[in-house]
Amino acid sequence: MKSIWSLLLALIVAPSAFATKVLFVGNSFTHGGNPYNAARITDLNGNGHGGVPGIFKKLADEGGFTDVAVSIEAVSGQTLQYHFANKRALIDAEWDYVVLQDHSLRPLTRHSSGNVPLFRQSVRDLASLVEARNPAVRVILYETWARPDQVPSGAYPTLRAMQDDLLENYAAAAEDFALHGWAPVGEAFLRALDQGVAHAPGSAPPGGVTLWGGDNYHANNHGLYLSALVFYARILRADPRQLPRGADSAAVALGVGATVAEQLQRIAWEATRLGFLEQPRPGVVFPGGAVRFVARANDSNVNYQWSRNGAPIPAASGRVLDIPSAQATDAGLYRVRATHRLGEAADSAAATLTLATGAVSRTWLIDLGSASAGYPTTSPAADGRHWNNLSTATAGGSLASLLLADGTPHPTATLQVASSFSGVNFDGPNTATSSEPATARRDSFFVTGTGSVGNQKAGVLRFSGLDPNARYDGTIFAARANVGTRFTRFTWGALPPAFLQAGGNSSATATLSGAAPAANGSLSLSVEPFDAAGVEQEYGYLNYVTVTERQPTADAYAVWTSRRMLPAGASDPLDDPDGDGAPNLLEFALGRNPLAIDGAGSCPVAIMDAEGRLVIDCLLAEEAAGSVRYVVEFSDDLVSWVSGPEHSLIKIATPTRLRVRDLVPMTAGGRRFARLRVELR
Repeated sequence: MKSIWSLLLALIVAPSAFATKVLFVGNSFTHGGNPYNAARITDLNGNGHGGVPGIFKKLADEGGFTDVAVSIEAVSGQTLQYHFANKRALIDAEWDYVVLQDHSLRPLTRHSSGNVPLFRQSVRDLASLVEARNPAVRVILYETWARPDQVPSGAYPTLRAMQDDLLENYAAAAEDFALHGWAPVGEAFLRALDQGVAHAPGSAPPGGVTLWGGDNYHANNHGLYLSALVFYARILRADPRQLPRGADSAAVALGVGATVAEQLQRIAWEATRLGFLEQPRPGVVFPGGAVRFVARANDSNVNYQWSRNGAPIPAASGRVLDIPSAQATDAGLYRVRATHRLGEAADSAAATLTLATGAVSRTWLIDLGSASAGYPTTSPAADGRHWNNLSTATAGGSLASLLLADGTPHPTATLQVASSFSGVNFDGPNTATSSEPATARRDSFFVTGTGSVGNQKAGVLRFSGLDPNARYDGTIFAARANVGTRFTRFTWGALPPAFLQAGGNSSATATLSGAAPAANGSLSLSVEPFDAAGVEQEYGYLNYVTVTERQPTADAYAVWTSRRMLPAGASDPLDDPDGDGAPNLLEFALGRNPLAIDGAGSCPVAIMDAEGRLVIDCLLAEEAAGSVRYVVEFSDDLVSWVSGPEHSLIKIATPTRLRVRDLVPMTAGGRRFARLRVELR
């Protein structure tokens, strides 16, 4: 019996066969030049490195995860591409977790030393290598920290700007290659700065430590400790706030004081809690417009589920939700829930979708021609409007910014010749109109059909930087003097084409209304020498184009109905979905709930003052300010009502309160009534 118990005991305590095997692959950001706890981990290169993996192993032991076996394969200054090419034999083994850390500048889009395609290829190569050994392996990317030596005299104006670039590319690789996610070490660094727990090198705050070493590049012991805490939370899904900070702890061994250790533990926990890096944004669109809601959790190892007004949307299970043609029934509150495959869940902020009830318009004017011919349109013109002159008809000709007709720059729009025209013509009408100067009408870009000059069958202008939710109207003038019939076909986005007979034209214009830009904000205008029957002409022309941008807007009441999630068919101002006797308009005006009986039928206070006059005192909804007209009326018979300065005195009038006193005193035995009337402006 004794030998049996000894055998059972041996089977119970032998951990090696069942250990959770974790491999860290990286460079000095991983090994840290620090041999801490190296004896408790395996350095596959035999260099005795400890660094972040060594600290992580100590934290795992402190947290009771003693069956975690940690290995490191790190070479200073190297990339993941180097590891795949030169250390493949060491990495090609069966692991449960593999952490991949590339060179700190390689995963950057906006840095001269960045090479995102190679970064992504290296991640894919190494992930495929370890997945071939163990399909269940969990590959985690090491999102490194922004470097102070690159800010602000280097490639980035701020640490946040560099970190955003790193984050975008680490997150994209983790999502695109279906990895277990990324460890937000760099995010934790900036969180420590934001909370005053740490400060950037060279700054002199009243307190806090720095996380970087003297080279403003690598992490010091505080930074390495924070890095390991993030991996403890991300890999082991454990709360780092429960780790010890006293004698024999990793914190003490690294010289991290108990107070700072507690703060860094909290920051690592906050940085790794499931949440959202990108929240869905509210939108206002024209009926039939396309809507896109986008969200991104801070972990790629999640599933998404979108909901509208609290009800799950079938098959809406990605981080992007597209509504190709929004209708009134689509208005409401949208949010998405991210659920980690280990059970943790988080809800995004709510985004309101509102159908437009109007539009805000702005216009810009574009003269096509050649400045060298002496026909540029000066700005402002005689009528005070400002023109944009595009004088290069070949592909690549562009206007990097566009002036609105009032002279202010459009904040984002640009114009480029996407497909060359045949050339520039100077034989348009040499006359001005009440709205267009002669210089805008005189010259044009032309395209060739059966004619002999040039060989372009179509010229294309491309507008970029437009609002995908806006609609664009184009008014076009095309003319060539002293010629016969020359129709020109104009295609504006996806709209049916319009036609103009340019030969001898002096006043006719073509209008294309309601073009929708592509999702990337681009919209093209093509010019071709064809008539409506498809008959090819000698030439086609474009002298000028007026563009009107209509951005969708919604009045405050429409936004309120969307936010309040009023059911379809119950959002009219006179509807009463909760049946409390107060229509939606009154609920809106007084800031009440239209879906619950909450006493919205009267103002909160109606009193008699010391002089015996009736006073009505209403608390108003600030969101209704400017959209609702409030009228206080008085009566002594409930039939004839009076209002205005000759009948009442306004005591208080703010966006949130209205207090009005009746000028007629109550008489003994008499009656006096007050009411509030509201109407949409």
